[in-house]
Amino acid sequence: MNITLPRDLGSAAPKVSLEVSYPGQGQSNITYNRAQTYRFHINSTPAAGYSGDVLIRMFAELTDPIDEIDPQNLIVTTATGRTLEWTTDIRSGDYVNHIVISGDLGAFRTNGNATDSRAFDVVLNYVGNFTLTFQAFDLNSNETLSAPTTAGPMWVPIKGSLSVSALSGEWRTNVNGTFFVVLVNFTNNWNIRHTVYASGLVINNGDQDFTANSSATAFVSQQLIPLNGNTQFLAWFDVTGDRADFTMRYNDPVSGETYNVTLPPGSG
Repeated sequence: MNITLPRDLGSAAPKVSLEVSYPGQGQSNITYNRAQTYRFHINSTPAAGYSGDVLIRMFAELTDPIDEIDPQNLIVTTATGRTLEWTTDIRSGDYVNHIVISGDLGAFRTNGNATDSRAFDVVLNYVGNFTLTFQAFDLNSNETLSAPTTAGPMWVPIKGSLSVSALSGEWRTNVNGTFFVVLVNFTNNWNIRHTVYASGLVINNGDQDFTANSSATAFVSQQLIPLNGNTQFLAWFDVTGDRADFTMRYNDPVSGETYNVTLPPGSG
């Protein structure tokens, strides 16, 4: 069906009414998690005496803070295992244009009194405020049968942290001198992409801080994908002193947080 934006029913009497239910509906200050699956239910009730083929179409947009939704930002799977394929269009607003994606949730035939009830799973695969709209149309004529029914806004805030660990540590000597070398692992537990930097790593020998040597350390930075994206690399330090006195931390220049990193025992 080539309907890419919700339609105003106007003064026409609806021939089908829709009722949508989902987790957190009507609750104040609720937030949702990125990449978590939420089960929705939609009930479609025809007006008395109406019969025909009814298509339920779904529309979605993303606002606050993002004004553009990508088809990968929302994954909807029907009870039969079919994943909705999205069509993209632009809705003009009072202050800004919004990208709207739309897809066919499913169809049914009513004989004038039979209702339709179906479940489907929704994954909010980005951060921001998702607004989901559902509307019924005649499958054959494209006639608008119901008023738009909205779920949301469903707020997915930015949240998370990094996991930083030292997997090994040892002294190494080469033509450039003696270094304490640490194998560091970063895991991105944020629900957005997050960049990690070798320059944020610090070893303290009990008296002063030593940052990773930028010439000896090949790794500079890497952007990690959300939710468990990870990387590891060797960080080389010109640190001096007794290994037993060393402490390590990562000063995250992105979030401003400081992570204490436990050096493994027996490492040098």
